Amino acid sequence: MALGAEVSVPVLSLSAQGALALERVAVPAGRAAAVLSGGPGEAIILQRVDDAAGSGGGGGADAQGSSPSSGPKGYSSFKSFKRAMGSARNGKEWQHIVEQTEGNASRFGPQALHNRENVIPLDKELHSGVSALFSSKRFDITSSFKTVREWLSTQSFDAQRDFDLRAMENVKNGVW
Repeated sequence: MALGAEVSVPVLSLSAQGALALERVAVPAGRAAAVLSGGPGEAIILQRVDDAAGSGGGGGADAQGSSPSSGPKGYSSFKSFKRAMGSARNGKEWQHIVEQTEGNASRFGPQALHNRENVIPLDKELHSGVSALFSSKRFDITSSFKTVREWLSTQSFDAQRDFDLRAMENVKNGVW
C-alpha cells in the first residue's frame, strides 16, 4: 500500500450513557483501531499494528511494555492481563472480543487475545447475553447445528472480531 494510505475499519464505541455503537473509521493502512468512551467527554483510543504472527505483541518493548511496531502489550494469559489491568470496575466484566478459546490461543497466540485492544470492560448483563448467544445453537447465524462459538472458531481473527462486535451491538439492542 502507498505511504499515507488509509483503510476503513469497524470501531466499537460506547457513549457516556453506555450506548454501544458499531461504526467505521479511517485509519492508517496496517492498523486496526477501536474507540471506547471512558466517560463524559473522554475517549480511549486503542490501536494494534498487525505483525506477521498476528500476535498483537512482540519484541522491542519499551518501559511501558509496548513498542510502536507491536501495538498494545499482550499478555501470556488472561490471569496476567487481569493482574496488570485490575478489575473491570463499576458493574462491568472483562470481555474478550475474540474469545480466549484453546483453538484461538493456538492459532493467533495468547498476546493477540490478552491485550487492551481485545479485552474490554463490558456491562455484566451484556457480557452474560453475549456469552449465552455464543453457547447457543443458532441455525440462522451458523447455517449449521453447531453452537455459535464452535462455528465462530473456524473463522479468521478479523472475521471473529467483526462478528463479535456486531454480536455485542445486536445483543444490546435485543436483535439476537
